[in-house]
Amino acid sequence: MAEALYEFSIQDDFPNQKVSQDRLFVDLAGSSIQTALVSVTVIDDDVDVRYMDTLSTEDHQTLNQMVAAHDGEPLVKTPDEVKIYGQEYDASNRVIQRTIGQKTQEPTCSRTTHDYCNRCTWYSDSVRVTDEVMTVDTGLIYKCANDAFIDVINGVINRQDLHQVYAIEVKVSDVVQTSGYTIHHSTGKIEFDSAPGGDVKISYSYPTTSNWRLPVPAGKQLIIEHSEVQFTTDVNVTSPLKFEVWVDNPYYGVSGHPWELIPRIPGETVQYNSIRDIINESNLGFQVPAMLGIGEPLIIFPFNYVGEKVMDSSMNAELVVSCVNDEELPGTYGTATFYLIERTSI
Repeated sequence: MAEALYEFSIQDDFPNQKVSQDRLFVDLAGSSIQTALVSVTVIDDDVDVRYMDTLSTEDHQTLNQMVAAHDGEPLVKTPDEVKIYGQEYDASNRVIQRTIGQKTQEPTCSRTTHDYCNRCTWYSDSVRVTDEVMTVDTGLIYKCANDAFIDVINGVINRQDLHQVYAIEVKVSDVVQTSGYTIHHSTGKIEFDSAPGGDVKISYSYPTTSNWRLPVPAGKQLIIEHSEVQFTTDVNVTSPLKFEVWVDNPYYGVSGHPWELIPRIPGETVQYNSIRDIINESNLGFQVPAMLGIGEPLIIFPFNYVGEKVMDSSMNAELVVSCVNDEELPGTYGTATFYLIERTSI
């Protein structure tokens, strides 16, 4: 089964020459179209709609009709949704105001995304394979069914010590080997120092999508106080970067509601289509010189939000950061870091 792409023009195909990406996604996902919807992407005048498989003639006609009827108006959030993604609230639902420079006494932490220049860091949606029998590629090099491994030994994933569940294990004649070979993560191959002398098996995780996921722990809120994007100067944003907060659909299962069959919806979406978008919306980026381990100068783009961004477990909120179409960005290094407060859900 191969994904099917359907392309539209904002100027030519939409009646008001505008598109609400979130609204179009939700409307299409809740329509009578039987094939699963993958994504809706808006770049300049182009609107790309992807499905898991080619649509039937009837479903294709439905898609065209829905595009022709789409008015471009955004999703209307309920008051509860506005509360979740707006200011910080106290137990009486009053907005909590902080003075400039005031520090919280609540638990804090930071979380860093995948490196979007290196798919060997894309662990969130990775798939685990156990004891796959490897075959000879050339000479002492062995290959497996997939062409990349998640890398938790070379420092490319932030705090790799916390991600050893994705570590590679190599066996020869069913005996675990800890040396005598080199792992080529980017090609999914193992190169031995000498002939292994038996069947070679490998357990590993391989990347599938670029989606980095941050779910909110049960009974908690995560408050994003500020964030940063870190790019080396050679990074080119050739694939848009998307930041989304997904939540449970409050109308799921509500008979007669147009969204009754959609379990989850994007509560908030921001898409950066180029480096210009990031520069325009960040707060005074600064440069870090090249250093060991990162051979290029690094530019840090801070995002200091006027109001806190609150994600609540009561709606099963999850932050998802991805490259559209799951394409690696050309360049050395590209991540984002979120600085968070954790508190008990109200």
